[in-house]
Amino acid sequence: MMRLLQRRYRRLRLMITATCMPPSPHWRKKLRLPVELYYLEGFKTREIAGMLGIPENTVKTRLRAAREHLRKDLKGACFA
Repeated sequence: MMRLLQRRYRRLRLMITATCMPPSPHWRKKLRLPVELYYLEGFKTREIAGMLGIPENTVKTRLRAAREHLRKDLKGACFA
């Protein structure tokens, strides 16, 4: 139950961030699409890999890269 709440909290935080922050040059389409599919739509990395025609590890790498860019963009923000 706690894990589910943590995932929902992270998803909500990402949605708030995506709507409140101006587009960052770091958020290229190849990073944004896996983030939207994973966090906002709830697809698994395996499903995203199938949709995009890329290996699952590439999806995981892009999600990690997007989180790093988000961390940098939010550094010092009130909800970082």
